[in-house]
Amino acid sequence: MRVALEASGALAHRFTGVQRYIFELSEALARLQDPDLQCQIFFRIAEFRKRRLKPSYSWPTHWYCSGPWPTAPFCDVFHGLTTRLPRTARKVAQVCTVHDVFALTLPQYGSTRNLENTLRQYRLAVERADRMIAVSQTTKNQIVEHLKFPEDRIDVVYHGISGAFLEKAFESASGRSVNHSTPPYYIALGGTPRKNLVKVVQAFSLSSVGTAAELCILGPLDTDSLKSVQAFGMKKRVHLISRLNENAIVRFYRNANGLIFPSLQEGFGIPILEAMICRIPVLTSNHGAMMEVAGGHAVLIDPNSVEEIANGIDQLSSVSDENLIGAANYARTFSWERSAGQTLAVYRRLVA
Repeated sequence: MRVALEASGALAHRFTGVQRYIFELSEALARLQDPDLQCQIFFRIAEFRKRRLKPSYSWPTHWYCSGPWPTAPFCDVFHGLTTRLPRTARKVAQVCTVHDVFALTLPQYGSTRNLENTLRQYRLAVERADRMIAVSQTTKNQIVEHLKFPEDRIDVVYHGISGAFLEKAFESASGRSVNHSTPPYYIALGGTPRKNLVKVVQAFSLSSVGTAAELCILGPLDTDSLKSVQAFGMKKRVHLISRLNENAIVRFYRNANGLIFPSLQEGFGIPILEAMICRIPVLTSNHGAMMEVAGGHAVLIDPNSVEEIANGIDQLSSVSDENLIGAANYARTFSWERSAGQTLAVYRRLVA
């Protein structure tokens, strides 16, 4: 079975969840060593200027032109690792992975141009896809509701945890991963307004730990979040962390007192599992993919309530070692090998 993996979404300056998915899944498919599986990675010529961003893969890589895809006759399955599905010269079984539908559920957080491009990709995916892969049950439900794609043609395939976390996250019988840093710090994630950092900063300033601990934000801050740091007098207690490699991120998580992740919406939520595997307590939202991924192992709050977020931050210090061990064991069940095996099953269903 010959599978074409459209990976143009990996050519991005920031290594977000989508880029991680593309790299990890393609590598995990190679590790399956299935004699019936032959994959090739394809990148659009339109993204050629970003070729320096192309990571190395176990599979051979190629560039292709837009328009009717010339290599379609040489594959049995085309998998758009994002929602992009090209026109093909002949009928080829097509599947795409839908990571989220934020352009429809949270349109206020995207630029007009990006929204138009994303909505166009959604429309083409609905027209061309034989099946879709959703990264969570929540995302599947939203695809059915907003894209009107048939429910029985959508497969849920969860993400996994990268090898750096599985191999290097410290384990001990006592539960806590390491001695926490002095002064203690908590982790929050930046990047887009839907990460809810304005309320995170306000809640942290109101929490009982806010006067003694620091808030470390991994990723860029949007304009409103920067203003909130000033408005709530948190300039000396909030630190922005630039890009870290995976080994550094593992250490960063291990030394934290907790993850504060009350996002307004996520397609999946890998940071939740990464924190769990490092045995630090997690605060996240009480709905959607975040609650789904947390699986009952996190402090759940209403992300729209600053008071609930503040109270939730204070609860993190009382999470027991037993609960942390249970959360770590639960997080270990999310592997990229499992994701690859389930994805391969989708391919076989398409060509059966």
